[in-house]
Amino acid sequence: MKYHIITLTDMGIYEEHTLDLPVNEEISWQDFVQLSPVRQLPGQVIDITPDGMPNQYTDPEQLENSRRYFT
Repeated sequence: MKYHIITLTDMGIYEEHTLDLPVNEEISWQDFVQLSPVRQLPGQVIDITPDGMPNQYTDPEQLENSRRYFT
């Protein structure tokens, strides 16, 4: 699955990287950032987004996401 990863370099520059990684969608943040291809990226990982994930949600979708992940 492809992931879009945002890093922040030591120079304060945000960079976007795309990696195709054979991992389960349920992988934890801690395990993801320890993957060798991710560790080799320059800078600190700021955000990880799976390819195809919407960049916005309708109000009902956002409510369902909040219920699923925060209750």
